[in-house]
Amino acid sequence: WSGCVYHYTSLENAVEILRQKTLQPRSELHPDQFKDSTPPHLLQNLSNERKNYVHFSFRPCTPAQCLIENLPLVESKAICPVPVFLCFNLSSLLNLKDLAW
Repeated sequence: WSGCVYHYTSLENAVEILRQKTLQPRSELHPDQFKDSTPPHLLQNLSNERKNYVHFSFRPCTPAQCLIENLPLVESKAICPVPVFLCFNLSSLLNLKDLAW
């Protein structure tokens, strides 16, 4: 996992990401444009500023996935039953010139 960052999303979103060849933050997407896989109770605690960025993880398996995939350990409805992981080289990502920091 060293040297990589991961973005996970639903299968439906992954199709659009690959089609458009771009990742966009939640704040720039209309609710009809993407399937939000963040549980409502976590989303309500997310600051508006953080909604302006694309979320990346440093590993592919995170505790939040138990919530969204409805793994047997957690009693909740599946929000993202088929997650897709996009893996990015961290060094290459940080060296992109047109990133909006």
